[in-house]
Amino acid sequence: MRSSRPVGDIAGCPINRETLEVELRRLPSWLPRHLMVGDERDRFDRSHVEYSIHRAPLPANSFYEVSPGICVASPELVFVQLGRRLELPLLLKLGCELCGTYAHEVDAETRGVSARYDRETPTDVASLRRYISHASGLWGVTMARTALPYLVERSASAMETEVALLLSLPRRYGGYGLPKPLMNYEIEFDRPAQEVAQRSCARADLCWPEKKLDVEYDSTQWHVNAQCVNSDKSRANALAHLGYKVVFVTYAQLREQRLFDVLARDIGRALGVRPRGDSASICARRMDLRAALRHASNSRVFPLSVK
Repeated sequence: MRSSRPVGDIAGCPINRETLEVELRRLPSWLPRHLMVGDERDRFDRSHVEYSIHRAPLPANSFYEVSPGICVASPELVFVQLGRRLELPLLLKLGCELCGTYAHEVDAETRGVSARYDRETPTDVASLRRYISHASGLWGVTMARTALPYLVERSASAMETEVALLLSLPRRYGGYGLPKPLMNYEIEFDRPAQEVAQRSCARADLCWPEKKLDVEYDSTQWHVNAQCVNSDKSRANALAHLGYKVVFVTYAQLREQRLFDVLARDIGRALGVRPRGDSASICARRMDLRAALRHASNSRVFPLSVK
């Protein structure tokens, strides 16, 4: 995406109807089609294509030219536009994926969904903030502006994103109101720690470096043999030498609210946050947020790309 040439507004996309029709026919029939046009008279296929009409100039970098004559919406424009149709939890999870190093993909032939990791982040919070500051005329910008402060960057998986949002979103949205973590933060080892871990650093899934707290999502995907387990123990010992507390989050804890409540209180204590009583309405909001974030992984908004 970032290697494509940015263009600033609708008029900057050198496209004609014939070329567009050819490109649309190449897409899988089940893939949603959404086009932005400058006038309602430009809508040529209302049965198979959904349209947005925007007559005013768009902010810079709203589109990227991916091939001669073909432009696609930038991640920043996608985030704002989906603010008009997504509830806050889904928009947050989408925004974190756009700012993350993972992606959900669907196979064009089998429609099977898979996850891709270690990719370059399509955008970041600073880029979204700059774009939103110039997007006052776009539908969805109000919800995008609401979501922006709660996004986390450089999350490496959907599960890490879910843990971070559950912990850090304000209580009024169903979160626990804890400080927002740094995602995949690199902790440098001193010489003794390097000797213990046999590496120069560790990457923490969720980290509060000033409190020396490392929270790891314990996916069995990465811990499948004795060598991996020994490596994890060496890493934990090296972090302990540096004064870090390591807390593991299991899938069962993530999915069971009662277990996650206990975990969140422990993490809050480690961060120096005094536990607060939870009213019935707060508990209900947490259940709603948990359900919405789980639904986000299966929503038609996800996957974001086609293989």
